Amino acid sequence: MYDNGFGAVRFYKDDPNACEYQYRGVTGIGRCWLGKCVNGEHEIAVIFNAYDDAFSLVTIARFLATVTGQAYRKIELRNCCDQHGLLWINNGKGYAIAPVETLEKVDHIDFQINDSGYRCHYCDWCDRGIHDGYQYSTPDGETICQYCYDEHFFNCERCGSDYPRDTSYTIDNCVAYCQGCAERHAFLCGCCDEWASNNNQALGQGAYDRGGHEIAYICRHCTNEYFRYCKRCDHWYHTDFEEMYDLMGEGTVCQDCLTEDEEAQMEMNL
Repeated sequence: MYDNGFGAVRFYKDDPNACEYQYRGVTGIGRCWLGKCVNGEHEIAVIFNAYDDAFSLVTIARFLATVTGQAYRKIELRNCCDQHGLLWINNGKGYAIAPVETLEKVDHIDFQINDSGYRCHYCDWCDRGIHDGYQYSTPDGETICQYCYDEHFFNCERCGSDYPRDTSYTIDNCVAYCQGCAERHAFLCGCCDEWASNNNQALGQGAYDRGGHEIAYICRHCTNEYFRYCKRCDHWYHTDFEEMYDLMGEGTVCQDCLTEDEEAQMEMNL
């Protein structure tokens, strides 16, 4: 840490009973590590790893900001994308102290200190450090981190390729397909208007929605929840559109398929 310009912020109290190894009659009561980085034309002080409940990291950040006439902000802090590697960073968090206009553009910092033989990449979009082997490539050939990948891209569950997140199709309420795979291996349910995989299709024809319109494809959930089958006409009907009757010995029959005698019997049973 010393070789890379780090220091410590330390707090003491007077102690006439201080042991001989304690410094000049005082006892240490708190400290944190202090580093620095450059953002554009501005130098940013960064503190991390505070010890002692009376001098928490945010307390020290307020103190330093007040003394220097600047502002402070809690940030995500790493060293070569790691918080437990060459440089241990408690909870992966720290505080940056700098002018307000500088802190508005800073929510994460990576010290980028490497030991020999260690390779670290940096995200072309947000400058986060990335472990070797954990970087992603955009269609334009840029190297990005997992944060940026998860925010802007998705991996198609069917073909395994990456696509912009705003082009994804959610299938069966759980997996993401690209447009091509959705059109080839899934369908849009005519009842719930959600995409479902082809193996989740229950009805392909002869079904009528709640408005009496014939619809092509129905997912298994909607079929079980909202539709009943008439054995006489071989059609499925949404229960909000067609009243269905259970005939002993025959099963479910729609109202249109009832005979006059059956209708009369139904009315007598009401």
